[in-house]
Amino acid sequence: MGLVHWLGIYVSSVIYIALFMWWARKYKWTMIVPVSLGVNVAFFLMFEVWFKYRCPRARSKPPWG
Repeated sequence: MGLVHWLGIYVSSVIYIALFMWWARKYKWTMIVPVSLGVNVAFFLMFEVWFKYRCPRARSKPPWG
């Protein structure tokens, strides 16, 4: 499950999109940040608000507790 299990779907997708855009070396941070955040805002609106589907959230308890 990777980062989704620990950080939730939205935070892990922001990290994934930002790192991929940076790794591709075609975009600057001034483009990476708004795109990665904007895509996840769109995902949130589409799934959580319009479809009323709850996506995976971050763990509420640490693994040691």
